[in-house]
Amino acid sequence: LITYLLLTEQEERGRINIPYFYLRRILRIWPLYFLIVGISQLLIPCTGLFGLDGIYSVRSPDFRKASLYYLLFLPNLAFLKVAAVNPLMGYTWSIGAEEQFYLVWPLVLRYARRYLLVVFAVVIALAGLSYWVYVPKVSAVIVWSNMGFFAAGGLMGYWRAGPGRAVERGRVM
Repeated sequence: LITYLLLTEQEERGRINIPYFYLRRILRIWPLYFLIVGISQLLIPCTGLFGLDGIYSVRSPDFRKASLYYLLFLPNLAFLKVAAVNPLMGYTWSIGAEEQFYLVWPLVLRYARRYLLVVFAVVIALAGLSYWVYVPKVSAVIVWSNMGFFAAGGLMGYWRAGPGRAVERGRVM
């Protein structure tokens, strides 16, 4: 969907407004994400709310380190770099991978548009390789292991934009 919308914007307006794209992402994702981080990583462990401080507390040696990863939208890396992570934050790895992907993706669409099919192929191949060369903890959370899904969705958006719109002779205009 995001790829399709960005390609359509490029076709209709002649370019992708990258700052506006980032602003939309920030307004859509960040408020809820930081609310969840605040409640799960700060409020519950610091106050012992609902008696859940027993599963993860501010006394955890990696509390500050994990908090920094969560605040920087790197929760997927927290699972690799921090020994004790907050079990209430387990699902946030996908939000981190998504935000990291969309940090780069509009730039790729704007500046490497002539090579999009190659970009899709490389990303999907790297994602496939990360599943084939499986390292349990690493393959579960690294960015490449999830980028194949984003690239496959992007490829569908690319095809959906279709000839006569954003795509002509296999190249994006």
